[in-house]
Amino acid sequence: MTNKWRFAWAWFIGVTLACGPVKPPQPPEAPDPTPVCKEGATCGCWHRPPGSPWLQLPPCIVLPPTVPPTGLIPDEELVVTEETGCKTWAVVDAAIFRWRAANPAAWNLEGTCLSNGPAGIDAAFAGFAEELRKSGVLAGQSISKDGQRSDALFVNRTGTVLWEEMHLFDYGRGCVATGPNAVRKIYRRTNAPTPPTPPTPPTPPSTGYTCAAPEPPPLQGFNLHCQNADGSWKKWCDGTPQVYGCGYKGPGTNFCDEIGLGEMPGQPGVVRCDCAAGNEDNPVARECREAWIVGGKPLWKTDGNLERHETNPFLARCSECTEISICKADGTKCVTARLVK
Repeated sequence: MTNKWRFAWAWFIGVTLACGPVKPPQPPEAPDPTPVCKEGATCGCWHRPPGSPWLQLPPCIVLPPTVPPTGLIPDEELVVTEETGCKTWAVVDAAIFRWRAANPAAWNLEGTCLSNGPAGIDAAFAGFAEELRKSGVLAGQSISKDGQRSDALFVNRTGTVLWEEMHLFDYGRGCVATGPNAVRKIYRRTNAPTPPTPPTPPTPPSTGYTCAAPEPPPLQGFNLHCQNADGSWKKWCDGTPQVYGCGYKGPGTNFCDEIGLGEMPGQPGVVRCDCAAGNEDNPVARECREAWIVGGKPLWKTDGNLERHETNPFLARCSECTEISICKADGTKCVTARLVK
């Protein structure tokens, strides 16, 4: 063997010993599946229990609409009846609350009137109807043959052909009306099938909940009060966690009713969907549920000096401040009170 080949062979052996065998390329790690489930999700996403692989929840079932795709109901399909009363206000009120929270730019600072005035009413009606549809309740404005839209939202009593006519806005200023008195008449809708009952959602993955039954729905927000009804200042700002209880386990279920808060205060027979996480008659269960949905103790924030209550984590006050906020423990779902003197 010539010196040239001896040198080449020695170089190859040296490189092999120094660098080791060449490893074949490894396949890249599979990315996480999408979409990943958010808090309270029961369908159409992936979740990963501790120590387990990714699991896929069943697809979400979309409620078939009986309202035209535009969300408008022909006037000729609505026939007035002798029915009276209001049976849908609680879900309508909750839908207004959710749409207002998701579209703050559409409202004035107080959240009582549309920033565009009467010009924004049709868009608001469409937003309310979409929020109601997510809860399994059908709604829409009516429209005449010449294209004139009504100044009311018609809301279906789920499972019937009856629709409540709700006048939700003052058309002079674009301010929202509140209370069951917004209902004027009850109509029967012809030439349309009875709206289907929303399907029962699948059982969500285990959450590790350990408080008293029933397990509350996810936190919707906080009811933050720093003033008394007469306008005087409270000693402490009170931020009560709120949940949305109607349909939380499927059609016909209401968390608020199960814990004894199922009627609107002072309005017998009017169903309540928004409530606290527990009844004051059972303070231990209430405190446990509040801590569960908030993620521990709430996060208070202010632009001044903050003082937390020694025993109640949902009470706080501030000095030399203009506003105070309460949030979940992770800093989300915040509600702010402006302390105007």
